[in-house]
Amino acid sequence: PTHYYWLGAILAAALLAYLPILKGQFINYDDDLYIVDNPLIQQLSFESARELFNAFYGNQYAPVAMILMGLQAKLFGGSTALFKLVSLLIHLANTALVFLLIGRLFKERAYAIVVAALFALNPIQVESVAWMSASMKVGTSTLFFLVSLLYYIRFSRSREAGAIALSLAFFLLACLCKEQAITLAATLPLIDYLQGRKWLSSSALVEKLPYLAIALAFGFVTLSASKGIEQNLNVFQFGFTERLLFASYAIVAYWAKAIVPAELSFFYFYPQQGQVPATYYLSLLALAGLAAALVVAARRGNKTIVFGLSFFLINTGLILLSQLMAVRDVLMADRYIYLSGTGIFLVLAEGYVWLSKRRPALRQGLAFGLGAYALLLAALSMQRVQVFTDSISLFTDVIDKATPKEGKTSPFLALPYTNRGQARKENNDLEGAMADYNKAITVNPGHSLAFSNRGNLYFNQGDYNQAIEDYNKALELKPGAPKALSNRGGAYAALGNYEAALADLDKAIEADPGFYDALNNRMLTHYYMQNMEAALADCGRLIELNPVEASVVNFHATLLQKLGRMPEAEAEFNRSIRLDPSVGDYYLNRSVFYSQTGSREKALQDAEKARTMGSNVPQEYLNSLQ
Repeated sequence: PTHYYWLGAILAAALLAYLPILKGQFINYDDDLYIVDNPLIQQLSFESARELFNAFYGNQYAPVAMILMGLQAKLFGGSTALFKLVSLLIHLANTALVFLLIGRLFKERAYAIVVAALFALNPIQVESVAWMSASMKVGTSTLFFLVSLLYYIRFSRSREAGAIALSLAFFLLACLCKEQAITLAATLPLIDYLQGRKWLSSSALVEKLPYLAIALAFGFVTLSASKGIEQNLNVFQFGFTERLLFASYAIVAYWAKAIVPAELSFFYFYPQQGQVPATYYLSLLALAGLAAALVVAARRGNKTIVFGLSFFLINTGLILLSQLMAVRDVLMADRYIYLSGTGIFLVLAEGYVWLSKRRPALRQGLAFGLGAYALLLAALSMQRVQVFTDSISLFTDVIDKATPKEGKTSPFLALPYTNRGQARKENNDLEGAMADYNKAITVNPGHSLAFSNRGNLYFNQGDYNQAIEDYNKALELKPGAPKALSNRGGAYAALGNYEAALADLDKAIEADPGFYDALNNRMLTHYYMQNMEAALADCGRLIELNPVEASVVNFHATLLQKLGRMPEAEAEFNRSIRLDPSVGDYYLNRSVFYSQTGSREKALQDAEKARTMGSNVPQEYLNSLQ
């Protein structure tokens, strides 16, 4: 059919608009937590997959999304471009599914074409595609959500038991990727309403019970996970009435930015205490207008408008509810309407179809205008994608857009300054990193992470006393913070104050028993104190957390050697080399082991191998083996 050619054109345009994401890097906001530094993903195994299903990670429960990301890590290694390519392909697949969904619900082909084009090309979608942490959960969840809806529509028309079974299976997968998918249970009556079914009949309600059970179960899981979310800055000092106002503003702002995508940002911060702009109150009028439009459309029997408005509200509802309950640290986020924005686009499509039919003479002009609008969106998306190239460009964009006019400042800017500082540090721009950390502390002296990160910078420069001062301040602001405790423990150890180091590291590990860096620091501290058994215990725990980290396995072998457990030590030296045969020092360490155990020929072979690989092997040592 001809309309599938339109889908092909839409997908091609989206591919071109988003292609620059292949040049992008991981972002140091959640990408490090969920992907880059997550051993459960980087070293995916049956054991780590089971752990993902049995516990929260980063205050979220998304085991299927994380396993899928882990499979990519196994396939692609460190190739960020391939991760991004998968994300882009998921977006294209979601576009095709939106096209199919709207096509099944509306006979007029223009609806499917317009909605799919806006879904694919609108720059408000860029965050959910270019940012891997969002794509990992939002993109995959949306894919399963849409497939579940398509199978439900098939069931509602054919009554095939297999169709509803598949719908439930994909609904479950969607929830296992992102808790926001539970709104599908409330979306199904909308599908019935649009198709003319008696959606309140006993049979219609009974068939929804399995969906409701899944939704309630994951709703409970979401609330349990949210209990651990840190209350950032002083956002949650707002009262319930103010939070209700913010939710109202967010609804209206989502509509405005979906239609006119200007001033998009990675962070939309709350207003400061006592400085709520008048536009927030005016949003109540706009929200009342949307509610009135919904009522009028329902009375006039315009099911398309009712469906579009309701689809948006239902599928944004969980986010708005969580905002009222004070478990979100931003006012709104583009990724929150990756799926629900489909309702907005459907309302726009209805306006286009209605005008085309009411004013046939304008049809050609309307089609031209719509095409120009779509091309403009594609160009803006391509521009927006560039912002997500790396952490520096992203947080510079946030800072530029969130900095108040007239020379004022905002405490909320501490977070993007801190993240940009961390990115600059990783790029070895130490002066720029220090400037950003100082700025973060200036705009918000209560931002503990800025002090902790600046302390790390001092630590790396060898200024351990200054580092400890910053860690002290970070812990004063956030008592018991595991990272600050671990870092201060490392600084104490560097100064030779091992008892103080152990006290901090013990507290950090007590607060977070799986804290890899703290365990590593404590292992080394025990080693320096000649507590080999204690060091071995911590090293064993590190290997449990990440069984394929060759450097830790090699150190494990060294500890076993010092404790006289030679057969075990040899096995671990061998395993470390199998894990990473490119490190010359591993051969040198095994050479020393062989020398100690009397295997001089093996010791010489390893020593010569280490030297050819660039390791510093003393000539005297080689001579002693010959």
